[in-house]
Amino acid sequence: MESAQNREAPFSLAPGSRAPVLRNVDYTAHDRFLILFLSTTCHYCVSRIPFYNRLQYIARESHAARALYAIFSEPSEAVEAFKIGSRLDIDSLVSLDFRSLGVRSTPTTLLIDKEGIVKRFWIGASENIESEILSHFQAKPGD
Repeated sequence: MESAQNREAPFSLAPGSRAPVLRNVDYTAHDRFLILFLSTTCHYCVSRIPFYNRLQYIARESHAARALYAIFSEPSEAVEAFKIGSRLDIDSLVSLDFRSLGVRSTPTTLLIDKEGIVKRFWIGASENIESEILSHFQAKPGD
């Protein structure tokens, strides 16, 4: 578990906007990049853990073409305990007060391209949202 630092705030969720600049995040290393803004106390976030684990599996199987990054607003110790207790299987977990980035609701998901540009965003959780996220995350570059 690492902590991240925002170097340019706030950013916009709007498609076409530049993604947040975060320490240790290189958008250019991946064709598709998802950032999940989650909370350990968010019922919707907790109920979607199997979906988040599926996304991580897709990212691992893509051989670095896809990447997944989860940001929690709680302290890193609480996030680590949550990860273990909830069986959340995401490789890159970060503790950061994402309100400083302008994110106010969880779950919020950003799809970012290789140039670090927000392509899509979703706020909330539902089967329709999950279907859209999967479709866009698994799409080939240029789709």
